[in-house]
Amino acid sequence: MNGVTSPLLEGLARIEPGRRARQPGWLRELRRSAVQWVLERGLPSGKDEGWQHTHLGPLLELPFEPAARSTHGRVVQREVDRRAGDLGGARLVLVNGYVAPELSSLASLPRGMTVTGLDAALAGAESRLESLLGGPFRERPQAFTALSTALAEDVAWVQIPAEAQLERPLHVVCMAESSASPRMSHPRVVVLAGPRSRATVVVSHLGAAAGTHLTNAVTHVVLEEGAALDLYQLQDEPASAIHVALVQVRAGRGSRFTSHSLALGASSARHEVLVRLEAEGAEVCLNGLYFADGERRLDNLTTIEHVAPRA
Repeated sequence: MNGVTSPLLEGLARIEPGRRARQPGWLRELRRSAVQWVLERGLPSGKDEGWQHTHLGPLLELPFEPAARSTHGRVVQREVDRRAGDLGGARLVLVNGYVAPELSSLASLPRGMTVTGLDAALAGAESRLESLLGGPFRERPQAFTALSTALAEDVAWVQIPAEAQLERPLHVVCMAESSASPRMSHPRVVVLAGPRSRATVVVSHLGAAAGTHLTNAVTHVVLEEGAALDLYQLQDEPASAIHVALVQVRAGRGSRFTSHSLALGASSARHEVLVRLEAEGAEVCLNGLYFADGERRLDNLTTIEHVAPRA
């Protein structure tokens, strides 16, 4: 192992085997390769490029275990309603990284739009998922993306059809429950914006006040020709939480991606945005607002790759 070891990694080989037996072979192989990658290289340290200002101390010391699927529906429902509010549109809720249909409200989706979890997405869009789920890890491998690829049990799959015009935002709420021992969740959000579509997606990361929790969030966005997407990312987790997030975007010809990132909580948080302008006319605008006090640390990284000219 070349990087930093931790109790989290020491338990990884024990956590992974035997899970997801009913999922397709390509997904099991992708996860096996992600496990192997992070076990060989370890977690990053302050000596690694891009990680000099990220405070990982508690994460390296605690024996985080995967958070289980929630069985506290009514309690979580009240907490989601209180914390997330009503943005006027459809809402998809993930609890501990698992899609919770009973807490979601998707009746107001426009015709042709898909918002669902992993099982339904595999049944209806497996060919697209194969490249999209593996994209962040294969294109720019790092330890936390590898952990997400290996351990995320579900995904929020959002497919916006061509020409669609969403009048109200789609709200994806990622809720982490409290626990007596350190727990980690890996919420994954994949957004595919079809040609010339217009949409706003809000992703809120919230958590209960009790217990130490690691949220390792990965959001992957693909904008096809002429698509426009406003993505709002709200991180409002308690002081006991550690938050690591990656937003990876591929912007096609004539598309426009606008990111609004708001960080309010967590004892230590890292938010990374990586945008690839892959064709002429692609545009990106990145906005951020961050509040910290005491000894809390918020680390923000942005990378824009100009793959094509005149973008």
